[in-house]
Order: sequence, then structure tokens, then C-alpha cells
Amino acid sequence: MSKEFENFVRGASKVAEEQQSFDAEQEKRTWASKLDELHAIVERSLDPFFLDGSISIRPEVVRLSEPHLGSYDAKGARIVLGNMTAQLKPIATFVVGARGRVDLIGPRGRVRIVLVPADTTGFPIRAVSATGPGPTLPPVEEWRWKFTTSPPHVRYVDVDEESFQNALMEVMGTSNG
Repeated sequence: MSKEFENFVRGASKVAEEQQSFDAEQEKRTWASKLDELHAIVERSLDPFFLDGSISIRPEVVRLSEPHLGSYDAKGARIVLGNMTAQLKPIATFVVGARGRVDLIGPRGRVRIVLVPADTTGFPIRAVSATGPGPTLPPVEEWRWKFTTSPPHVRYVDVDEESFQNALMEVMGTSNG
């Protein structure tokens, strides 16, 4: 028996064990909780403008379907500013390089928001050899919502009140820059 085949078999067995311990309902609850955290940041960012009616936000339910989770509802929103509307649209919880993705979509573009480890500054690269993947990474203790740039030079910026306002101006086309 070759060592390469042995590693292949053991790796497949390990993946099967991990999939058996996967709890889809818990994953959906975690995703819903993280979406609530993002919406709280958005609402704090826009709160001063709700009071005078210059901005309104309407909750929206987005139907998603993912292979490991099936079909489920996720929390989205429509942000209305004058005669312009932007959508905060959940895309998926299983995405490459992140724990989830939400897009902010407006008349002038789209900005991606991803849920990544809090200390993430660039796209993680993990070496894989013929004998299998390198050492496993430690579990993530803290996840954070971040804006991301497009590949190949991926960078992240924390989502906070100010960065959300800047992103909303970008997708609405109302920035003065």
C-alpha cells in the first residue's frame, strides 16, 4: 500500500467524521445571530437619520438555499434615502475564505461584506502538499464583519458606523469624492 493512498483514505475518513458532527440547525442559528450583529451596526450607523425621516430601513426576508443547510430564510433589509434604495442582501454562510457573505447593493454598485476572523487583514493562503494539508489552524474565537476588496489583492476593512456610511455613499453614488 502506498503512503499517498493511505493519506488519501485517512483524509477522506476524517472529512466524513467532521461532516457527521455537523449540526445544520446550529449553523443556521449562528448565521442568524451574526446577521443580527451586522444589522445592529447598520442601524447604529443610520440612527441619527431615522429620527428626521431622511433615511428609512425596511426589514426584508431573503430565501437562501445552500447544499449543507437546505433552504432557509435570512434577514436582509432595504435602505431608502430619498428616491434611492440600497439592499443589504445575505448571500450565503458557506463561502470561500469566510464564514458568510452579505452584499450591499445600490444603484451605483455592490460592496461585499464578509464574516472573517477578527484579526484577518488579507486573504489566508494555506499550503497543501501531496501528503495532505499542512497543520490545522486553531479554531476561531472571534468573528468580525469586514468589507472586502476583489481578488487577487484582497484586503479587509472593519464594518463600523463610519465605514458603513462610506459604503452606502459608494453604492448610492452620492459620495463627494
